[in-house]
Amino acid sequence: MTSEAATLNKIESNWKLYVSLGEKIKDQDTRAAVAALCDSLFDRLATCPGSTRKDYIGSFPGGLVWYSLEVLKIMKELNKLYDANIPTDDLIIAGLFHNIGKIGSENEAYYLKTDDWHEKRGMYYEINPRLSSGQLTTRSLWWLNRFKVQLSEDAMNAIASLQHINQMHSSELYNAPVLTMILQQAVRAVCVMNNQDKVTSILET
Repeated sequence: MTSEAATLNKIESNWKLYVSLGEKIKDQDTRAAVAALCDSLFDRLATCPGSTRKDYIGSFPGGLVWYSLEVLKIMKELNKLYDANIPTDDLIIAGLFHNIGKIGSENEAYYLKTDDWHEKRGMYYEINPRLSSGQLTTRSLWWLNRFKVQLSEDAMNAIASLQHINQMHSSELYNAPVLTMILQQAVRAVCVMNNQDKVTSILET
């Protein structure tokens, strides 16, 4: 199997898992809204990278979905560890869609492929200069609202908190609502486990 075929197979398998997890949402209206989002954004979301550089997390086609699946997996483990009893719907929505803003706007992709010179130096993508300025967390919440995905207050606050993930002190994090704490811990854990040499926040790359 060629590397290109292997990449396509991985993208496809990760996407099937991503969609199947969305189908586990208990609230019927929210589940339908998530299905509509996945169906409409399939081409963009399934292949979207997760970051710009080789030494960051998920800097490959399908990297965003792969990263989101990893975050959700850790969130589920932390939920059990802390006996937090976070609703399944909140875990799935916060885990899978907190970074969906990385697909960009309705008309512009967030990431653009770089030229050969940059790629050989590990800079695989650049951030699209044509996009309006704004926080990724805001764009993620916009996409969820665009498809009428109902968010609980805890899920909304957890996603919004990632705007300040690198500025929150430990005392702030551990006094935050439990879903916020678990989402932030999961994001950090994915970065640590997949990049021991240079821990870089996926939210800022």
